[in-house]
Amino acid sequence: MEKIYLDVCCLCRQFDDQTNVRIALESYAITQILRTIDILKNELIISEAIYWEINKIPDIFKKNQIIDTIKQIVPIQLINESVIKRAKQFENFGFKGFDAIHIALAEFAKADYFLTTDDKLQKIYNSKK
Repeated sequence: MEKIYLDVCCLCRQFDDQTNVRIALESYAITQILRTIDILKNELIISEAIYWEINKIPDIFKKNQIIDTIKQIVPIQLINESVIKRAKQFENFGFKGFDAIHIALAEFAKADYFLTTDDKLQKIYNSKK
């Protein structure tokens, strides 16, 4: 069984402009990942930070759709002092705010995969390789 952490950019991808080929492909891939979680016996990791970030979405329909997608997933990875400390270390590498927290939470939950569609986050990661 593999553990997968999808950040909020992934969870929101289905609401982005699907006329863009890249976005449509990413949206399809994320949908397939979500559909196969149970089939492949993988574990989707959801965190307290994901809920915090989703609650900041001003579009009520979008917010409710995303919450409906993840509301059955338990347990929820909580933020604790160790996560905050590790997030601060990620900030020193250039990751900011929720990105640093999401990465720390994924690491703390021992995720095998951290998935994002956030170009800025990917650019920072690729610059650190």
